[in-house]
Amino acid sequence: MNGLPLVILGVALFALAYVLWKIQGRINEIMRAVDLGFKAIEDGVRKNLLDPNGAFGGVTKAVDKSFMTMENSLTQNMLGPGGVLSTTTGTLNTARDVFHQAGNDIHDARILLAQDMRKIITDSGTILDDVGHPLVDAGGWLNNIGNDIDVDIGGLHPFKDLAKPFRDVGGTVDTVGDKCLEAEDQLNQMSTKVLDAAAKLDALRTGADNVGNEFNGLSIYVDTTFRAGVRTSVDDLEKARVSLDQLFAAFTTGVGTSIQELENARRFLDSQLLQLVNNRLTAALAVAGIIFIVIGVSIGI
Repeated sequence: MNGLPLVILGVALFALAYVLWKIQGRINEIMRAVDLGFKAIEDGVRKNLLDPNGAFGGVTKAVDKSFMTMENSLTQNMLGPGGVLSTTTGTLNTARDVFHQAGNDIHDARILLAQDMRKIITDSGTILDDVGHPLVDAGGWLNNIGNDIDVDIGGLHPFKDLAKPFRDVGGTVDTVGDKCLEAEDQLNQMSTKVLDAAAKLDALRTGADNVGNEFNGLSIYVDTTFRAGVRTSVDDLEKARVSLDQLFAAFTTGVGTSIQELENARRFLDSQLLQLVNNRLTAALAVAGIIFIVIGVSIGI
């Protein structure tokens, strides 16, 4: 019987065991390289994305802080008790009250002019008329008396001096009466001007009330429609911030899951690489090769 085939088989098995033993060293190097690669990826992801103090954590905090700053700014500076809207509304209400009060004051002035002042002027004119005509009549009567006294006797006027006081007083009284009647005419003209001024005050009062109403409308708009718009903006900002926070949280969770998957993949790859070269298998092949060689030699080549 020829033991050469057994010797050849034994040599082949031993050579295979040797090759596997040599490969095992390379496999360990590959495993270390793979582990280092996976670890670098995992560490990079953990540091940059999962670490609260990392780059991504800083971005999420900055975004969240920016939204909170905008929300707080709008809430406190715009909507708060001492905010812009409250101050603006108070200013508009004050302006409204000022113009409405001005309208009331103008109305009171108009009443004073159209009723009280005009009555005084009219009454004064009546008094002057009542005084003026009698004075004119009295002046004429006194002049007539003077004329009657100053008779012409033979071309002489012996009672001229006696008539002069009547004429002087009559002229003075007549002049005063004329002045009274002139003053009455001026008062009548003034009464017409007072009515015109009262009409203008009516228009001015209407204008003041209109301006007050405009301020009131602006105040209502600022305190309702505009305030509601700002509140909606604050709510929208809050919703956007919450949505981003949820998105960041979901992303972080996903990254954590990915890290775990990377870890599982690394372990699986390590196990597969380890299965390529098994120490027991290598030893078994070497022992089997030696046994076959020994048996082949013992049988004879």
